[in-house]
Amino acid sequence: MPEDPKNAPDPDEIDRRVRKLLGEDGEEEPDEPAPPKPTVHDEFQARLEEMEARAKQVKESAEKRAEPTSSPIIGQDMAQRTGIGLQIGYVVIGFPITGFAIGYYIDRSQHTEIAKGICVLIGATIGVTLAIVMATKAVK
Repeated sequence: MPEDPKNAPDPDEIDRRVRKLLGEDGEEEPDEPAPPKPTVHDEFQARLEEMEARAKQVKESAEKRAEPTSSPIIGQDMAQRTGIGLQIGYVVIGFPITGFAIGYYIDRSQHTEIAKGICVLIGATIGVTLAIVMATKAVK
């Protein structure tokens, strides 16, 4: 049924109603604008910043652990004593072996069997004597 032309809305009223239905009504504006919706880029940026912060924390903690301590693990005195001890060990073992080698070549060239034993005893005596001398020097 057609409406009564007397009660028919005027064209401005029709426009206002259409705008209201479409959400384009200018009369009802919100007090605050709606915040923008987060995009994929924003999420990616937030994760990237979070990862950078964690990496910075890990780097700082690693630098703290890597700082040298005030006292070295092995002091100069201990290293020097270790070196002297190794020298004494090489002298005690090395001189008798050298004496054996010299005695072996003497026995081979002279066709005897006694030079090896004598040279080993001489080498052992020299080695022990040098070890004692080195140990007494290290104590002083």
